[in-house]
Amino acid sequence: MVELLARRAPVLQALRQDPSGKGDLMARLDVSRSTVDRSIRELQSNDLIERVEGTYRPTLAGRIALASYEEFSDRAESVQADTDILACLPPDAPLSTDLLVGSETVRAEPTAPQRPIEALQQAVASADRIRGSVVGVTAQFVDAYRRRVASGCEIELVVAADALSRLVGQYADAVEELIESGRVELREVESTPPYSLKIYDSDGERRVAVAVYGDNSLRALIRNDTSEAVRWAEDRYGQLRAASEPVTGQRSDR
Repeated sequence: MVELLARRAPVLQALRQDPSGKGDLMARLDVSRSTVDRSIRELQSNDLIERVEGTYRPTLAGRIALASYEEFSDRAESVQADTDILACLPPDAPLSTDLLVGSETVRAEPTAPQRPIEALQQAVASADRIRGSVVGVTAQFVDAYRRRVASGCEIELVVAADALSRLVGQYADAVEELIESGRVELREVESTPPYSLKIYDSDGERRVAVAVYGDNSLRALIRNDTSEAVRWAEDRYGQLRAASEPVTGQRSDR
């Protein structure tokens, strides 16, 4: 069925848009009569189209099959567009095509290596609420979080145990200040995915961003605001949060 749809999708799409006879199909698709004959025969024999009063139209099965094929094609093309970035992650990384379809990827280019970092900073600077997981935090992001918290932003981060130790070791005063503000909650979990996941709320809108690292640097930021991407991110974050424990001010002193 998939092979048939790959070959005959243009015909089925044309018939979905406007049921037609063979002559009209030849003109609309600019193909030969023999090609139309074969297409009609194959689609009809698989119950994907039917002939009604001299024209051909998709059956219910044909419409469903075509929609499924188009969705698959969109997802496959989204994966293909980001294969270089996905190669930075292990094969079993918990990532979904729901994140990739309709996304925008901000890559670090040789002439502009800071682009993903700048995109992340912009997302933080405009957020009213931030939730997510981190694999590491730099001084510039600690400062960015402090500025947003001072402006009333609420932040909740799930951090892996080893990353939390580094965070507290390098930025103990800042971490204690953030926790004591009452607007920041740090949570510790045994391990996090090999990427940073953030959910940003800003002016009633919700966006998702995944930061992918490679060779000890930020390689790309994949961002998306589709309902599917947000739903996936909420689910992933919910699982991480459920497995985590809050970090108190006393624990941040370790």
